[in-house]
Amino acid sequence: MKSIHTYDNILLNKKTIFLDNSSKCGVYKWTNKQSKKIYIGCSINLSRRLKNYLSIGYISNENKTKKSKIYESLIKEGYSSFKLDILEYCNPSVLTLREKYYLNLLNPEYNILKPIKDIEFFLFQKESIKLMLKHRTGKYKPWKVIVLNLETKEELYLESMTEAAKYIGVHKSGISKSFSEKGLYLNKKYKIIKYYN
Repeated sequence: MKSIHTYDNILLNKKTIFLDNSSKCGVYKWTNKQSKKIYIGCSINLSRRLKNYLSIGYISNENKTKKSKIYESLIKEGYSSFKLDILEYCNPSVLTLREKYYLNLLNPEYNILKPIKDIEFFLFQKESIKLMLKHRTGKYKPWKVIVLNLETKEELYLESMTEAAKYIGVHKSGISKSFSEKGLYLNKKYKIIKYYN
């Protein structure tokens, strides 16, 4: 699999990593050089996200309350044991779809959330396309949502509350009834924020 960027020496290439990915939206992969275990993640702001990863103080503090397999491994084995790949840059509107593509393709060992089945991914894609087309034609303007995983700090950008409900595994009515301006917490694991694009 060809990557846009590969960083074998993380600490030596720290500045380059931030510059290369400044204001970029996309999907990234951490690979343990020895075990070959991987982690897939995505962010609307890769530079900011990777700065958090490359701060041992940040990930150590986060890992005290929100256990993360990739954080634990980076802390225990060190950055020199990993390489970082930027798999692709993409538009924020398809960021979650692209992340799901790699989750299904690579079945990463470090990810807490299991990849969804192929048929579920197909249905998810189909629904997203329908929503985007309706948005373009002006028939209605649905809320878009950001689903923040409070354990891993991953941001998932979805086209509707329906998609958010499917992703988390709850009924849509449970989300819409519980919504507030500050977002919705579910099982202390997720925060959902509504926004218009």
